[in-house]
Amino acid sequence: MHSLIIGGGKIGYYLTKVLIEKGYDVSVVEKEKDACQKFANDLNITVIKGDG
Repeated sequence: MHSLIIGGGKIGYYLTKVLIEKGYDVSVVEKEKDACQKFANDLNITVIKGDG
């Protein structure tokens, strides 16, 4: 199953990690460049830079 998380704050980051651990494919939409890089580097997922 695939999930799309809108927003990469503390809750978005935690939720993304939990879903990955449960076997979901996760993508994140985040508007801040630094947060996009953190998600991509730390979690090895697809990150879309934009406003959700």
